[in-house]
Amino acid sequence: MTPYTMTRRRVMLTLAATAASTMLPPISFAGELATMKLGGLELSTFSDGYFNLPNNWFGNANAEILATAGDPVVVGANVWLIRAGKRLVLVDTGSGVVFAETDPNVGKLDALLAAQGIKQDEITDIVITHMHADHIGGLLGPNAGGFSNAKIHMAEAEWTFWTDPALAERVPDEMKPLVEVAQAIAAPIKDRVMTYQRSRYDLSR
Repeated sequence: MTPYTMTRRRVMLTLAATAASTMLPPISFAGELATMKLGGLELSTFSDGYFNLPNNWFGNANAEILATAGDPVVVGANVWLIRAGKRLVLVDTGSGVVFAETDPNVGKLDALLAAQGIKQDEITDIVITHMHADHIGGLLGPNAGGFSNAKIHMAEAEWTFWTDPALAERVPDEMKPLVEVAQAIAAPIKDRVMTYQRSRYDLSR
């Protein structure tokens, strides 16, 4: 079994299908939401689903650990929602429709938000931890995937790295499609992104 790679064909199919895929049907995902209070904040963890990754995807892992991990290895994907007064802050946006062709078990966030009665345009802020497709995929599509009123926050170094026009020429071939996805998502939201240099995101901003 060879490691999963996103091909350019998959990237193009994903981008072409986005306009028809921005509205997901209402689905109930029992057991995929957990909420807790943290001071004056309410923190909810949503499961965006899971990936079945081939065992040899983790080429640098300890061989003994890999032998007990099974094949494929099931890796969960979470997104967080913070209620801070009148603000609704998402930490990452999940995969959206980016992996719809290859990993149908991810991309559940939109339906989970809908099940909680939360509309995408009610999200006031989105904090992106990093620009891998399974963290920013939910921003793909018209009006940032429906998050039309959200300020988008991320580290300046992260934004600068992934939006470098020359990046695709510097990375290995297997990484080029992921760069293309990141840059396709980044281009329409560039005027909405607020970058920061601090290691912690400050909700008071």
